[in-house]
Amino acid sequence: MQNNWEKELGRALKESVGEPDAERMAMTAEALHKAYRGKHRERIGFTGFLLRQIRFNGWKIWLMQGVLLGLLRLVLTFTYGSLKVVNQEKIPRLLCCISVLIVMTAVPFLWRSLRYRMFETEIVTRMSMGRLTGAWLVLAGLGDAAVLSCVFWYTVRSTAISRSGAVLYLLVPFLLAAAGLCYLLGHVRPERFCAGCAGMCAALLLLFLAAGEYCPVVFRQNFSLGWGGICLCLLAFGARQCCFIQKRYAL
Repeated sequence: MQNNWEKELGRALKESVGEPDAERMAMTAEALHKAYRGKHRERIGFTGFLLRQIRFNGWKIWLMQGVLLGLLRLVLTFTYGSLKVVNQEKIPRLLCCISVLIVMTAVPFLWRSLRYRMFETEIVTRMSMGRLTGAWLVLAGLGDAAVLSCVFWYTVRSTAISRSGAVLYLLVPFLLAAAGLCYLLGHVRPERFCAGCAGMCAALLLLFLAAGEYCPVVFRQNFSLGWGGICLCLLAFGARQCCFIQKRYAL
């Protein structure tokens, strides 16, 4: 009795299953391929990703920049009490050094981005490493602009230096350090990035201190057309390095 039941079931299954339809199989395969391709090409736009980075990581950069600004304020207050009592010839050198230190606040975050290459985030968002690094640079730049604005306001308010001079000694060193950072980001191995940035920072600080001692006329300038041309050259160089970074880390 049981053997008959098994035979009948096997015969029924063979009769109910027809031959594979090659045309329908091809249609199914094409539909699956289109669905996979559409999902694979789905990307989060750079603006949307940048806004998400503000929530998850951007505040960390801005917090460090705010801490640096507070520390600078405390050090100056503890050392001089007020910028009004500081030798006014030292103010330009001080602004140059502050600008370089502001740029360096982005180094730990950029190094971490390079060291771990943010693979988890990249897998989720399907964005290239170049775009991710670009997002870090934008966030750091926004924070730097805010800190520089605060330093500019406090300097003009508390010292006799002109606004033109304050802009010059904040902007040119900042662009110089930022261009150097972008160059190192695009041409140096990740494990040597921090050391390269530290060396560049030390070299710039020594350069400004030496210029104040041996060529003080450099710190008696005001922002002019010539300095504006230098700023444009530094901006162009930095933009070129950013493009190189995009190509280097494009996956």
